Amino acid sequence: MDIEDFFENKSRHRNKRPMQHYYDGDSDRYRSHDSAYGRFNVLQFLQSLKTNKKLRILIIAVLIIVVSIVIGLVLILLPLLSGIVSYIYENGISGVVDEVLAFVTSLWEGAK
Repeated sequence: MDIEDFFENKSRHRNKRPMQHYYDGDSDRYRSHDSAYGRFNVLQFLQSLKTNKKLRILIIAVLIIVVSIVIGLVLILLPLLSGIVSYIYENGISGVVDEVLAFVTSLWEGAK
């Protein structure tokens, strides 16, 4: 199964004849369609989302995974962020600048 299988009726029009506008003999229509080929069409994606259950399930699963990863990262980094805030509260900005300069200096000089 390819990604194209998720997009139903991509090249079909209201008359259900595929690619009929190519054979109409109207060169302007051909150029307008040809220039839009390969671009992401939001309206077509939303329409396929309404009709395609597999695509809906895939989008919902991806959203759930992304939201759970973001929540997990926030929970993991919360103690680190609170430690940084408390250090800044105790030592001020000058203490943070001194620590950063000491760290950069040790990196610059290397291990001795």
